[in-house]
Amino acid sequence: MKILITGKDSKIAQELLRRLKKNKVVAYNKAELDITNIEQIKEVVIKEKPSMIINCASLNDLKQAESNPEQAYAVNQYGVKNLVNISLDYDIKLIHFSTNYIFTGNQTEPYVETDRADPLNIYGKSKLKGENEILNSPDLTYLLFRTSWIYAANDDFLISELKLNSGQSQASYYPTSALATPTSVSLLIELVIRSIKKNLTGIYNVSCSGFASQYDFAKEVAKICEINIKIKAKTTTDLDNILTPRFAVLDNSKISKDLTINIPEWDEELKHQLEKYDN
Repeated sequence: MKILITGKDSKIAQELLRRLKKNKVVAYNKAELDITNIEQIKEVVIKEKPSMIINCASLNDLKQAESNPEQAYAVNQYGVKNLVNISLDYDIKLIHFSTNYIFTGNQTEPYVETDRADPLNIYGKSKLKGENEILNSPDLTYLLFRTSWIYAANDDFLISELKLNSGQSQASYYPTSALATPTSVSLLIELVIRSIKKNLTGIYNVSCSGFASQYDFAKEVAKICEINIKIKAKTTTDLDNILTPRFAVLDNSKISKDLTINIPEWDEELKHQLEKYDN
């Protein structure tokens, strides 16, 4: 099986490449393969002849999406549409990543795969449109993963910021107003690879268990890494009045059942990743 990965420079793609290095894999970044250009996709597919495409190309920056919605829809919807059409034409399995931001966050229970999506911002709306390009293609063989708060222990702004500010007398403030599930990119890719090996298809929520605010996450990082820093709570975020879901927690019981695996709580996984990186 030959795998084509788009969006080579993303955290998800880099982890895939690290974990799939013994497999037949080719990866392209945006400069080499722009998914908004269907002819370019076609040329690469004819050249590489993959049996699977893993799409890691996405516009994930909330502020950028709000300021340039045309670009957000071009990548997150129409780019996905191009991949769907090429996958159908060449009988390729498509794997795609979506987001918990397709939900409003008005629930008090974690969202299951069949819950109604109603995004609040351009990023979420464009990602939902991309999902629909896949879900409205009945002849497509696909895996669609909804993810939540993906971090890499050695490449995360909040973790790096905490370590950098260690020992300073000034307190660091983090919001408590939004809840989601911190999920390591390592765990995400572990579940993706297991899903591929088991030949799963359809839509799955993929995240750690439990949920946290940025304040909770920061406190846990400081405790695990023994960072000497004052961490205080604030009720607002720094997203320039962009609406975001207050409770964007995904129910991961479907993938846990189908893979017969116990998925760890977010703080257990965070400890595992930080200790692995520090060692």
